[in-house]
Amino acid sequence: MAALPMITTGKDSSVWYIDTQERIWRWVVQGWVQPNPTDRAVYISAGNVNNVWATNREDRVFRYDGVSWKQPDPYARLVCVSAADDGSVWGVNRQGAVYCLENSGSKWVEPVPSFRAAQVSAGSASNVWAVNNEGRIFKWTGSGWNEPRSTDRATVISAGADGTVWCVNPQQRLFRREGDNWVEPDPNARAVRVSCGDADDV
Repeated sequence: MAALPMITTGKDSSVWYIDTQERIWRWVVQGWVQPNPTDRAVYISAGNVNNVWATNREDRVFRYDGVSWKQPDPYARLVCVSAADDGSVWGVNRQGAVYCLENSGSKWVEPVPSFRAAQVSAGSASNVWAVNNEGRIFKWTGSGWNEPRSTDRATVISAGADGTVWCVNPQQRLFRREGDNWVEPDPNARAVRVSCGDADDV
């Protein structure tokens, strides 16, 4: 994940970007700006302007407080983090274990049953999806992980606050979840990442 630039968008159209030098950029009316030119990250996620999280090369986990990046838990180590509009935050560590942030906002817990993934994406507490190392797609039910269809594969998945879900498959084709199926809106589109705040902000 760290080798590629990435972009994230929140429900309120907050947009952040990490470039190939791991520099962190934020979209404002005037264009792209660096809130702090010395900050570096390899993964970033914005649920909204007040719920922006990132991880750095050392797997340290940071939250943006509007001015600077702070570590709510200095001992937490994650390679992937996903922030939702409702305040939910999920992450994956280097061993593939999936965690979520407790309501207190300071402690990471591993939901039961434990699960291994390569990436997790939370649009809300009820819209959490994950992709494992085999590219299989799973959804959190509130009490476990369900694989809607065993033949589906993705490299990246993104869940929105309104229930929207997009993914990129191993051939870099883009799909949107519609009911129980994945639909390809534009057969000519190719991507390595996708991020959706909601259906109108992808």
